[in-house]
Amino acid sequence: MLKTSSFKVALAGIKIAFSTQLHIRVHFLAALVVLLAGIVFQIQKFEWLIVLVLIGMVISAELFNTSIEWLCNKIQPGYDNEIKMIKDVAAAAVLLCSLVSFIVACIIFVPYII
Repeated sequence: MLKTSSFKVALAGIKIAFSTQLHIRVHFLAALVVLLAGIVFQIQKFEWLIVLVLIGMVISAELFNTSIEWLCNKIQPGYDNEIKMIKDVAAAAVLLCSLVSFIVACIIFVPYII
């Protein structure tokens, strides 16, 4: 039996999520815009570190949320109030990460824009 590397498995997971989930694509597009803005405005090294950590945080949160949704749908295909709460909390984590990232992006980029 062939052993698949963890790296290949992880890349396959990103590919699956990217090809099936609109929100993942939206987050990747937002990350690309932010990265391009960082290049255009020549942000400082410390700002790059913050931007990269937050991009990783938001995309990871979305991947976890997608995994939780798929698992919940597998376990309970029909409507279930407890499953709804689980999905809502996972979605809230993505929202919180996204809001914090947006606020930090404003703090970093607005002075460059002005």
